[in-house]
Amino acid sequence: MYPKGASMLHTIRQVINNDEKFREILRGINKDFYHQTVTTQQIENYISKKSGIDFSSVFNQYLRTTKVPVLEYSQKGEELKFRYTNTVKNLKLPIIVDGVTISPTDQWQTIKLKKGSPVEFNNNYYIDYQKVQ
Repeated sequence: MYPKGASMLHTIRQVINNDEKFREILRGINKDFYHQTVTTQQIENYISKKSGIDFSSVFNQYLRTTKVPVLEYSQKGEELKFRYTNTVKNLKLPIIVDGVTISPTDQWQTIKLKKGSPVEFNNNYYIDYQKVQ
C-alpha cells in the first residue's frame, strides 16, 4: 500500500551495490537494536556508517519530502548530458548508467558513453527519468 519506504531501501541497496553487505546491514539492525525503541536518526546513522556511504541527503529526499528525484537527460550519439531536478539541496545519489557510475547534481554534466545507442536506465532506482531536448 505504501511502497515508498521499500523503494527507498531498494535504491540504497542499488547504491551500495553489494548484496552481501546490504544483507549484513539489515541483519545488523535487527541484532544491534534488538528489543529497543530507536529513532530514525539512529537507523540512518547506522546504515551510513556500516555502508561507508553518507546517505543523509538520500534520507532527506525520501523521508522528509514527497518529491521523487527526476533525472533530466539528453543524448546525442555517445554524449549524455544529465542533471537532477525536484530534489533536496545537494542530493548525493549516484546511479549506474550503461555500466558507468554517475553522480548527478542540479547542474548539467556531460559524459561520453561507450556506444551511441539509446541509453537505458536502471528502474531499480526510485527516480523518474525525463528526456529533454
